[in-house]
Amino acid sequence: TKETEYKKARRRLKQRIRQVGADLIGAKKFIGSRAEKLTVSDMLDFLVKDLDIREKLSKQAISKMKPLREALGRYPAISVTDDVIRDYMNFRLKGPGKKPNHPMARTLVRIGRTRPIANATLNRELEYLRHAYNLKVKDFIYGPAIPRLEERVREGFYERADFEAIAAYLPEDLEDFARWGYFTGWRKGEIASLRWSELNMENRQLRLRGQFSKNGEQRTVPLVGDLWDIIQRRWKARRYKGENG
Repeated sequence: TKETEYKKARRRLKQRIRQVGADLIGAKKFIGSRAEKLTVSDMLDFLVKDLDIREKLSKQAISKMKPLREALGRYPAISVTDDVIRDYMNFRLKGPGKKPNHPMARTLVRIGRTRPIANATLNRELEYLRHAYNLKVKDFIYGPAIPRLEERVREGFYERADFEAIAAYLPEDLEDFARWGYFTGWRKGEIASLRWSELNMENRQLRLRGQFSKNGEQRTVPLVGDLWDIIQRRWKARRYKGENG
């Protein structure tokens, strides 16, 4: 029990015996001292290792976990209740306020997370927390209820004529960048991550590494039509430094 007084040690022992009894009859899972010491930050560390092993760790994932670590990181994982989750959601969706009284809100102010965020952004953050608890399901019979908010469907996509009117005013390299995004639907960060080493000229295929894709999965695109034309233009315009400078 790590108690130095007999009465306190005996009281602690009785408490443990009741917890084990509840576990034996299926009323409540017994959580040992090791699991009790786990913090939310520890849980996220386990998640980072898991993503890294599966080659799905990205800068975006680390960034999405940062506000979780700052606001909830010191909480013992078993003490994160549904109410704690809802407080976090409220402060992220509405902002912590100008004069925050809640410790979680003050933390978000300290790290500069004062602007309200969209439902979709909050969903992405909480997905990592949900995943972290799922990884430690053997230690916790269940984690807090983490609701998923409705997300607004994206609107306002450009028609081809509108896009061409804008692209005509772009420099050639930026125009090709924009065209790639228009034809593939890839995100800016995904396109910017592409390297010549991922290009297979012979088979006319280009690979996007998993750590840079939105869902963490590797993606391969066949280079046909406009995409092949873009690659040929960028290949001719590429710059490199050889042995002779």
